[in-house]
Amino acid sequence: LPIGEEGGELVAAVMEHNRSIRELNLSDCLLGDGAVTSLARALAMNPNSALADLFLSSNPLGDRGGVAICKIIRQCSTLECLVLTNTDIGDATSSAVLEGLEDNATMRMVVLQGSKLTTNSSDMFFSVWGHDHVEWEEGLQHLVWRAGAHPPGVQD
Repeated sequence: LPIGEEGGELVAAVMEHNRSIRELNLSDCLLGDGAVTSLARALAMNPNSALADLFLSSNPLGDRGGVAICKIIRQCSTLECLVLTNTDIGDATSSAVLEGLEDNATMRMVVLQGSKLTTNSSDMFFSVWGHDHVEWEEGLQHLVWRAGAHPPGVQD
């Protein structure tokens, strides 16, 4: 059920204090950059969040919201899976994912698909993680990163 920006703001307010929700599926809810940025801010302010899986697919979401939500990868130690497919995200969002993954030991999968993703995104991921952990589907603008060994220079 589409909840829109106003509903997204209400969910953000709840998630700021929530300690029990492990999976949050807000796909196809008509959430734009404003609501997703508020959600990111709320999650960043909640060090006791239990959120492990976050799905934000099929929303009118661009890089402003995409970058904001990807910044929580670094801050949310319980987050394991982030899915942003069928959106308008671009290379700035994938760059924010890479930055977040530098200090995150819990993430196991990130799935990005956006009309503005380019091969620059896949090149960035391949240069850090190699072909064993990254899949790129040209034409679909679809990027999948799966956890495994740390990139070169990063220790457990």
